[in-house]
Amino acid sequence: MSSLVGRKLGIYEIRSLLGQGGMASVYLGYRADVDRQVAIKVLPPHPGLSSDAKQRFQNEARTVANLQHPHILPLYDYGATPDDVLYLVMPYIQGGSLDKLMRKGRVPLPQIERLMRELSGALDLAHKQGVIHRDIKPANVMLDTEGNALLADFGISKMTTSDSNLTGTGVVGTPAYMSPEQAQGFDLTARSDLYSFGVVVWEMLTGKALFDTDNPMTMMMKHVTEPVPLLSMRVPVPPAIDAVMTRALAKDPKERYPTATAFYEAFSKAVRDGGISDELLSVSEAGTMRLANANPIPLPQPTGQAGQPYNTQLPQTMTPPPQTIIVQQGGSGTTTNVILGVALLVMLLALVIVVAVLGGQNPPDDTDTVVTVGTAVATRGPDTAAQTLVAEARPSFGRLSFLNINGVGDGLSLSLREVGRAPAGSGYVAWLLNTRTGDQLKLGTVAVDAIGTGAFSYTHPDGVFLATQYNALLLTLEADPQGAEEPSEVVYHGLLPVELSDALVDIFVESDFGLRGRGLLETARADARFTTQHAGLAARAPNVGAMRTHIEHTLNILLGGEQDFDGNGRASNPGTKIGLLVTLENINSALTAATNSPNANLVLQTEAELVRVCVENVRLWSEEIIAAEQTMLTFETLEEAAPLMGTSTGFADILSTGTDQNQNGEVEPFEGECGLDQIEQFGLVMATMDINQGVLEVR
Repeated sequence: MSSLVGRKLGIYEIRSLLGQGGMASVYLGYRADVDRQVAIKVLPPHPGLSSDAKQRFQNEARTVANLQHPHILPLYDYGATPDDVLYLVMPYIQGGSLDKLMRKGRVPLPQIERLMRELSGALDLAHKQGVIHRDIKPANVMLDTEGNALLADFGISKMTTSDSNLTGTGVVGTPAYMSPEQAQGFDLTARSDLYSFGVVVWEMLTGKALFDTDNPMTMMMKHVTEPVPLLSMRVPVPPAIDAVMTRALAKDPKERYPTATAFYEAFSKAVRDGGISDELLSVSEAGTMRLANANPIPLPQPTGQAGQPYNTQLPQTMTPPPQTIIVQQGGSGTTTNVILGVALLVMLLALVIVVAVLGGQNPPDDTDTVVTVGTAVATRGPDTAAQTLVAEARPSFGRLSFLNINGVGDGLSLSLREVGRAPAGSGYVAWLLNTRTGDQLKLGTVAVDAIGTGAFSYTHPDGVFLATQYNALLLTLEADPQGAEEPSEVVYHGLLPVELSDALVDIFVESDFGLRGRGLLETARADARFTTQHAGLAARAPNVGAMRTHIEHTLNILLGGEQDFDGNGRASNPGTKIGLLVTLENINSALTAATNSPNANLVLQTEAELVRVCVENVRLWSEEIIAAEQTMLTFETLEEAAPLMGTSTGFADILSTGTDQNQNGEVEPFEGECGLDQIEQFGLVMATMDINQGVLEVR
């Protein structure tokens, strides 16, 4: 297709070519009436496009346009020109792509977990609506300026295969990320996308491709026939991580995780349980793993093709992204037929070899046994050692998270996976329970599909912060879900310490130690605002006397009470008079009561530490202000105090907002970054419940 620059597609002016691939060309477009830059994907030319093909394109585009998710790149518009140019209009994202990020080397582990969380939600929503991506790869993951992932090109691979009928067949995708069933041209399910997702995660962890070859057909065959190497043979990770990645990259779709969220949660749990960190994944120049305060540990040297050792050095750059290919069955060109014929011949030969090898072995026992691992249930086949690892890494049966909908914590989201099917005529009902008082709230009926996956959301009509009133979830099996007024047969549950609800009340709602009985966080924010105001007044003071007046105010706001710091015989405190440092200590006391309670677990303690880090940051910044302003009190001139004024106001300005110290576009729960504003966000995370099987037991 010749360049479209300067041409108009509908209401969009084509301004420049952004890139070209095997499936589409991407142009920078402009819509004048709303002054908006857009990205326009133009599909390969379709001379004499049939009405059926146009209908298929419109159907696919309409389906993609209905995918509404924060981490799916939205489709603004689509159309076809009179000369049969098909195009799709999307936001123009200037942050780049995951592929561009990965060319710099291995992605940091916290960023991998974040991207997995965002992408898994996007994939699961699409799959629930019956949409399979077919081309998951780093180049199709856009990153906005804040580093958030946006999954792009849903339906593009299917649209490019449009022909004279609505059921065109073919092998479409990028060989480096194709699932085995996709490489063989079989019908695809959502689990094909999950395999490709697993390959992307593998590359982020290792900085290298799963299989190493430049030949597309050879690459496809490797996905079909070659065993996936253990991740620990590339980077040093605990066995639980190996187990998760092995399951994610299983050749048989039925052996993979049922949902992308299940994969992410299993990975995240394995990371937490295994104590894995970026330090554990780091590889030195000499090919050794280095731990803190430990001697270098040699890395294993597995052999690859022809007995050659794999390169254990993490690359600084990666090769350009592989292009999506289309092997269209029923095409008119002899080249396509020859390539497809060779591919099928190679596949057939490989399958003959596999059958010959397996023919001399005892047939596997198809009967699975049920193994209880903690409160989770896993299946284990004949390969006991390998399957035990999978069982240990398997997460719970879902998760409940509290959300801000109309107010703080007034909503919740429940996701389930691999739960048992309800008998005909019955159904699951979700309830919230306060284990101390017995108060309960019926949330509603939870629909669960044939593979045990379910999702449910709820918003309290009165804006109640739910986690302050209830600390447990009950999932019951009811013969009459709609008519059930009391929980009956509890089959799954989630539990948090009731002391956490108490802590959330103190921090977010009301406290005896808050300003006029208000929550501790609101009280702290008030004193932080007063601190910023009076530190600024001191820095802008016209004379030393005025400076000392506002320094006294600032110090009393931070320390609490009323002291005569400026020596004028009077003491004043324009803040809450409680003291920001005192309130921070009260927040820490509430956190300690929750995390040391009998039902507290390691997950809660870990999540609470995110809040504690923010509290500690504000405390340290407050002490820096106090030290600077106490020193300023000793100076006789404004000129002497000037160097410290910037220190005082600089720390005062970030008490609430925090600061993006590592300049990655996000204020995170790190030392020196998060402030008071982030406590609300991470406070909700503390109340996340894992869903376990069985009746509720409260210690």
